[in-house]
Amino acid sequence: MSSRASDGTSGPTTGRKKRTEVARLCATLFGSTPLAPFCQTWAAENARFAAFLDTYQDKIGKKLRGIRDEAGFFDLLAELDIAHRLLVERGFALIYEPYLADKRRGPDFAVTFKTHMLCNVEVRHQQLSSAEPGPRLTAIFADKLRQLPPSVPNVLALSGATGITAQQQIQDALQALATSTSQRAGDDINRGERGFASARDLSRHLERLSAVAILAPPPAFLWEHPRARHPLAPELRKALARALGGV
Repeated sequence: MSSRASDGTSGPTTGRKKRTEVARLCATLFGSTPLAPFCQTWAAENARFAAFLDTYQDKIGKKLRGIRDEAGFFDLLAELDIAHRLLVERGFALIYEPYLADKRRGPDFAVTFKTHMLCNVEVRHQQLSSAEPGPRLTAIFADKLRQLPPSVPNVLALSGATGITAQQQIQDALQALATSTSQRAGDDINRGERGFASARDLSRHLERLSAVAILAPPPAFLWEHPRARHPLAPELRKALARALGGV
């Protein structure tokens, strides 16, 4: 009889304990920052995301301590939002900032899908701006292409006030970057801004980009680069589209 009573209460008790542990973890990590309500909700709904926070709490805490303004909070929130979205999909496993150990820039996440399909995901959050989205996107590509490794597919995920509503805008931004690079002709200022020595150098970096995920404003979509060195496998592409809101 005592055994049956114990069996009848172990589930709810364990559930309450886990919820308490998640709430304590989020309170310790996020305190009263703008991230707190979002991450608390995500962690309560998704045990895999809660485990991610637990695994990387030192790294996340260090990032939080280095934030100096509200924009910094929302940049970090964008990264954690992507982690949450991916971890809702059961097939994904994540490593957060895997390239920092080698003291070099790299994508925010190394992603494994179903234990054998690999890709990287780099996150960029856009603040509200009066600037035209096209030039802003070109500048993002100029910065981000340089940190994409050549060995696996790379996805750039853009959130916030992107102003990007059509795939043609992505193609136009990449073309603008190519034109700027080919016309630079020794302009030292432009070389420092764009960071590519020649059109060939840009081409080598550009082929590392496999896809761009636009998360906002809705509708979200996933653009695939037709000249990528490592295109997304169909199954991986479908899972990323589900996680990131693409079609």
